[in-house]
Amino acid sequence: MSVPSISVGRLRKVGFALEAPLSTAYPHATFVAPNLFPRVRPPANMFLKVTPLESPAIGTGPFFPFAIAPGPESIDGATLPFDVEPGPELWQLLFALFGQDTVTDNHDSTYSHKLQRIASELLPTYSWQIDAKNKQLGVIGSMLDQVQINFNAKELVSFETNWKGLGYKPADPAAFSFAPTVSRVPLSGFRIKVSVGGSQVTNIRTGSITIKNNVQQEWTVQQSTRGPSRIYSEGMNVECHLEAIFEDTTEYAKFLAQTDSSLELEFLGNEVIDSTVVLYKFTISCPYVRWKQSDLPLPSGLQVLTMVGVVKADQTVGSTFGEGITCTIMNGDSGAIGGLPYITSDTLLPLVPAGAESFTATLAGMNFTYNSRTLSHIYAVNEATTEEAEATSVSGVTNIAAVAHFNSGLADGTYHLRVEFSDGVKVTTDSFDVVTP
Repeated sequence: MSVPSISVGRLRKVGFALEAPLSTAYPHATFVAPNLFPRVRPPANMFLKVTPLESPAIGTGPFFPFAIAPGPESIDGATLPFDVEPGPELWQLLFALFGQDTVTDNHDSTYSHKLQRIASELLPTYSWQIDAKNKQLGVIGSMLDQVQINFNAKELVSFETNWKGLGYKPADPAAFSFAPTVSRVPLSGFRIKVSVGGSQVTNIRTGSITIKNNVQQEWTVQQSTRGPSRIYSEGMNVECHLEAIFEDTTEYAKFLAQTDSSLELEFLGNEVIDSTVVLYKFTISCPYVRWKQSDLPLPSGLQVLTMVGVVKADQTVGSTFGEGITCTIMNGDSGAIGGLPYITSDTLLPLVPAGAESFTATLAGMNFTYNSRTLSHIYAVNEATTEEAEATSVSGVTNIAAVAHFNSGLADGTYHLRVEFSDGVKVTTDSFDVVTP
């Protein structure tokens, strides 16, 4: 009697990698070997969905359908839960949710990464590889559809993700180089700060926040594959559930009056890794939320709160939408997540007085020509009026620097510089003031 070789899930390996180029449609996604290895929690599922096409034709007997043909296939409903740990895997998963990273030097050996959705940009896509016994399962063109972060004061924080993808591809087992980092410490629930309406709330027992990207797949006639040829996000929405010890009617009154509030969840880590204290945190901010439901289950003494993010007209700034739904990461990494261009400093020569006929801006950073990306335009943007003045010339462009020359006067106001690249990616500098001397 032969003994079957069993695939033990706990012994399997999972990895993923950012696909390139970023911010383009993916009719022909290319598999990228994984270079990031998050610790996946069971149960986790990523599977190929195939829908057979049943013929409605009438046959010669009492059985139907008379014929079945191969139907559309896709990666749909994939569920991958992870521990929340400091490191490139977590930063990349958060980046996958928003797709745009603006880096600021905090001048204390830490850097802030502001992640947000940009109307003109598609979300990035990823290749996943799953070790299933002696067969490697490859998934291409995967886009993050939903994230749910669950926290409890007495448990580890969990990070549940749902993905949709363009297709399935068997991968070479020998190509799977598994290199997880095992020294990291997962985030504990008690290390979370919840603020509502700008004030810290200390009576929260458990909670969760769900951010949805509403990812859609499109099938086109192309004679090459049964899988979708396009994948994109229809937009973002957020919902938060909090279970609080009922101590007063402050938030219940807001629910009854349907007044706007704000929500901020700060996930703080302070771990010793390899004898070094690693400070990090990430903060999810929703400046406008409204209570959707507020239950008072008796006699438990608990209040169950549900709020939804609200996008107002005055939240929309320039090309961004849902400006208030952002995530800010603080860590020690100066590089932009996903290899996007970023600007670490800008110098204006001379200081810009109102009506100045010309000035020069020197920009320092990295990845200005990353992945064959080329710099195309630099604008000075008035933050109040959104009026723009384009640089008349750009010189000294390298992978780490560029110089922009402006020959037109600027009115009084607060400005920033926006740098655009040939593939549509945009990055901005810190604000600067133009004042009448």
